[in-house]
Amino acid sequence: MIKLEVVVILFFRAHKVTTFFHIISINMLYFMLFNIKYLDIAILWK
Repeated sequence: MIKLEVVVILFFRAHKVTTFFHIISINMLYFMLFNIKYLDIAILWK
């Protein structure tokens, strides 16, 4: 039988990695939206 502590540690480690990647992807998404908004403004001003 696998010890519960090992499962919990592995779960939290995996969860930490996924949260890290979620934060990165959300930041990239906001950055892209920000750039697109400014590109639209630049195109409209021309």
